Amino acid sequence: MLNFIKRLYKGRISRTNYMRGLIWITFIWIAITLIFVLIFYKIPILGKIVIGVWYAIFFLFLQFLTIRRLHDLGKKGKSYFYSYIDSVILGEIYFKKGQPNANEFGEAPPDDIRLIDALFNLKSENPSGSGPNSKKDNL
Repeated sequence: MLNFIKRLYKGRISRTNYMRGLIWITFIWIAITLIFVLIFYKIPILGKIVIGVWYAIFFLFLQFLTIRRLHDLGKKGKSYFYSYIDSVILGEIYFKKGQPNANEFGEAPPDDIRLIDALFNLKSENPSGSGPNSKKDNL
């Protein structure tokens, strides 16, 4: 479980998969929120707790996704808060192409990766862990 969480914020995600991910995650968020509202409308206290936890999980996933996009641009995730505001204003996260070569966060994300693999960082670009820029712990 801990490795799964680490994979969510380590590595890189391309701008195409980032944008596609934002669209799909938004649809999923709306659908699950509506389901929770329908299920818990008669139990308002429990419903507020469940929806609050769902919002927290959703918010964290979006943050992890954005940190991986910043990694693709060559920026550190630690500089996320001030870097994110600048990047959104300039459209950098959405329109700027990522670094084409390997950087300190890993190899360039492949173009032919499935969206689900890109969103959850399920497949390593270099599964053997060999090569000059590969790090086994940085999937």
